[in-house]
Amino acid sequence: MRAVPRGAVTGVVSAGVAALGLLFAVACAESEPRVARAALRLPDTVVNAGGAASTVVPMLGCIDGPAATAHIVLGGSIAPPRRRRRRIQPQDTAWAPGAVADIAVTGAHVWVLDDVLGEVSVLNREFHVQRKLVVVDTSTRPAASFLIAVAGAPNGAAWVLFGNPPRIARYTPSGTLTAQIELSEPATDIASGPAGDVYVAYAPQRVTLEETLITTHDSVAVVERLMPTGERRAVVASLTRADLGTLRTTLPGPQRIRLVADRERLAVLYVAGGVVDVFHEDRRIATLQTCMPPAVSAAYERQLSEAGVAPRAQGWAPMVTDARFDVDGSISLATPLPDPDAGYQIVRYTATGQRREGLVASKGPFRLPWEWRFAGSDTTILAFELGGLIQSFALPRRAPQP
Repeated sequence: MRAVPRGAVTGVVSAGVAALGLLFAVACAESEPRVARAALRLPDTVVNAGGAASTVVPMLGCIDGPAATAHIVLGGSIAPPRRRRRRIQPQDTAWAPGAVADIAVTGAHVWVLDDVLGEVSVLNREFHVQRKLVVVDTSTRPAASFLIAVAGAPNGAAWVLFGNPPRIARYTPSGTLTAQIELSEPATDIASGPAGDVYVAYAPQRVTLEETLITTHDSVAVVERLMPTGERRAVVASLTRADLGTLRTTLPGPQRIRLVADRERLAVLYVAGGVVDVFHEDRRIATLQTCMPPAVSAAYERQLSEAGVAPRAQGWAPMVTDARFDVDGSISLATPLPDPDAGYQIVRYTATGQRREGLVASKGPFRLPWEWRFAGSDTTILAFELGGLIQSFALPRRAPQP
């Protein structure tokens, strides 16, 4: 890993586009070799607050702050034919994704990145397709090439992150490719920044981090802000020796990092560890930490100890999957793993990182996908699975808990 500018424009085209379980693992954004999916081994049973043993996700005690209560109201859905059933009927029967690599929500639009079909579909909030951007010719692309992430801009343009070779591409609203930026390191996410810039989060291997930080550099850039030309405007987030052994570097292979940008604000989410660093004008102003149950922490420690120097597989639990900035600077976090006694939780913080009243929603009879995106408010959610299911739901409030 080199502590050098990674973005380089390779060409501009003239203008004229998870298998989910209780805990799941993700094939991370990696060029060669890719790190495969694996199970994160947890205790066989967990004792809940009532003294009963179960095998649910051990998130007991994670509802630890003031919270209003809510219930889940299912909305629209999209599902491929093999996933359609009585409770999941598609809103648009003429279209269904092959595999959902990523979803981004911008204004009234939902951007769906489909790695199987090689395209970005732009939907409205009712899940009707408005237009499509074909970003890969699936009949000719190399077998090892894959799509990772999409970021929509307010003007309708889109950035798409590719793997193997790692690069990002910019498309106009009509689907015309206007720029490609090669990346010298594998990346895990992108976000549209101000002034047409793009934020890029890299996916450093744990062993590479250790070697680099201990032997050659004091820090390693993990999030950069690139100009539309590919030049680096700023290193936004870095990892140092102090981060080794923390929840920012809890995976043996590539670290899973998500980005959420809103004008001059940026949230850097370390998904597996539940750490969220908040930036304003590229300067860190707060660090947030979601719940980390002891059983999950122990599973991570065991995985690290058993992984070896070059892990071929890793598992992780989605401790935080999205963030939303409010107009007053406060931030809400989506934590899609439910407390078995209380349910799902939306955690809220002030702009300076102080805990605010959150939201707790009873699980009810639903098994929701565990990749969540806020959709316009912190009580409206889009959830999706890699297998092609996209589900919207609302969390209407009830009276506050005593």
